[in-house]
Amino acid sequence: MLTREQAELLLALRASGEGIGEIARQLGVSRPTVRSYARGQRAPGSKPRPKPDYFAPFAGYCRQRLTDDPHLSRALLRQELAALGYPGSRMSLSRALDRHELLQLACQNRHDQPPAPMSLHLPGGGPARPLPVTVSPAGGEALSSYLSRTAAANHITATALLTLLPPWFRTKIRECDDRGQHFKLRPEAPGALGRLAVVTGVTSEVLAHALPAFAYFVGDSAAPTRATTACQRCLAASGIRQPVPVLLPAHLRICTRHRLWLPGRGRPQLDLSRCPDITAAQHQARHLLRSYTPQQLIFAHATAVEHITGPAPDPRIRPGNWQQRATLLQAGNTRPGSTPPAQDQLISAAIYPDAIALAASRLAAMQR
Repeated sequence: MLTREQAELLLALRASGEGIGEIARQLGVSRPTVRSYARGQRAPGSKPRPKPDYFAPFAGYCRQRLTDDPHLSRALLRQELAALGYPGSRMSLSRALDRHELLQLACQNRHDQPPAPMSLHLPGGGPARPLPVTVSPAGGEALSSYLSRTAAANHITATALLTLLPPWFRTKIRECDDRGQHFKLRPEAPGALGRLAVVTGVTSEVLAHALPAFAYFVGDSAAPTRATTACQRCLAASGIRQPVPVLLPAHLRICTRHRLWLPGRGRPQLDLSRCPDITAAQHQARHLLRSYTPQQLIFAHATAVEHITGPAPDPRIRPGNWQQRATLLQAGNTRPGSTPPAQDQLISAAIYPDAIALAASRLAAMQR
């Protein structure tokens, strides 16, 4: 803030025709400060008016999304926020994320680049027929996982498989960003999809619908997703015995068929058999998507979670309800000699019915 003498000098200099930059240099202040005094927006001895924080209502949403999808780019996050009404630019979003300490989780695989494949000249630019063993992709499977499983089933290395595919695949795997469609990669995507279909023996339509790396072709490249591991019972039914990393719709947290809670990648899945109301809440969430967008549902759910677990819980939620669910979940997922489930996962699953119910009431209130 400026003293009265400095403010009077500033106004005198401005009245004499001095430029904003020259006045700022003489007084040792910033140009915005000079403009605010010259326009009468500030008086001597007054502090600048605090700017409204348009990002604050969306902080919980961003925290949830960056936890669900560690590889979510800021460009895609801004797309999701724009659908919710966030007015900020790309730069203002970056500053807001830094200000609220909402940073992307470090990816250990981003710098673990696949080895450069040896040049291999094949007639016609590729194999005349697919690999001997056909491997079907799991729904939402990460591209690197599908290529690794295909290579293993055909008893070749992933590097050898990459020699049969365009450089597009190495770039996608190196960047660890299945959903992102960089403007330099998008023109090459149709050819990459066609080549993968030839090599694997799986149709382009099946690959495009199953692999998020090709979501651009089925029109849902902007749909919010979360990184998790495919339901272990669904995989077993398909003859897959290993964990498969997938990107699922962000609202989908439960395999309702097998009643399993699907946490983040690498974390044990929870059996929900003793808490059928948690599975019922997933059905309610799907029903809400008939009237609301995925972004609106995630936003309402993230806000509800904060109100349930925050320092001032919502009075409509009885803590005893979800605490009882947490106890049942712990008992149903503790095996002799096994590691007990993490407390944060138990709480996330236990409060899910209350959070969805609260989110539904908030969404309904928005439409009134």
